[in-house]
Amino acid sequence: MPEEFLTLLEAAKYLRCSRSRVYERAITNEIPSVQLNGRGQILFRREDLDAALTPVAPKGRKTSAPRQANA
Repeated sequence: MPEEFLTLLEAAKYLRCSRSRVYERAITNEIPSVQLNGRGQILFRREDLDAALTPVAPKGRKTSAPRQANA
């Protein structure tokens, strides 16, 4: 199955956020993207956008059982 690419506007609609927020995340590499001809249109793979939607545990937090309070 061929990869599906979305434009900046399409990605913003898919993620339900602003174009500027998607662009900001693209230039900081939070969401992988491809820019055509070095300065052209920015494209996003749908699977990368899906990964951006997946929640991640905060850094420094372990997913183990909660601590017991000392009595």
